[in-house]
Amino acid sequence: MAKNLVILEGYLNNDELKLNTTNTAGKAVLNFQMCTNRRWNDAQGQKVERADWHKVVVWDKLAQLCATYMYPKCRVLVEGRLETRDYTVIVEKQCVNDAGQVLVNPQNNQPYTVKVPEKRYVTEIVARDVQFLSKKDGVATAPAAGTAAGPGTVQATVAVPPVSGAAVAPPVQTVAGAVDPGPQFTGAGGANTGEVSIPGI
Repeated sequence: MAKNLVILEGYLNNDELKLNTTNTAGKAVLNFQMCTNRRWNDAQGQKVERADWHKVVVWDKLAQLCATYMYPKCRVLVEGRLETRDYTVIVEKQCVNDAGQVLVNPQNNQPYTVKVPEKRYVTEIVARDVQFLSKKDGVATAPAAGTAAGPGTVQATVAVPPVSGAAVAPPVQTVAGAVDPGPQFTGAGGANTGEVSIPGI
């Protein structure tokens, strides 16, 4: 039996969390990036450390909980599935001839451009469970939907949109919190809010 299971523990970047409720699915969705790091010794015996950034998406009630209790650089544990999807954007490209030379408009000395659709791909973790391993100052952790699961713990049942042709595990979400000072680093990576901005080429 094949399984698609991802478990990550790490820290969010410095970007502000933005809950999107105006998407075509009609449900709340939250996109964020989190960092994990790994260490090893190179061929010279020197210790090497690398940070890897992962895109995560959460849906529905779990997205609302994450938007409430998560904050930049907080520590979380995410469990979900790996999903690669494609989307199409309109990009502006310069016109070239058969020799690869850019065609220039003699009237304004600017290159001719044309807008064309371009397919892009993104790989992200669709979260099923999120555990909050640090607590935001001044924000109390309270049970969701009236279900308490112990001190500092909340539970919520959410519906995670399925991937076409793939089975979805039972949508039970567990969110836990414990005091943690948070990471001491400057976040890398940009915001992943579902907005696409393509500069002209």
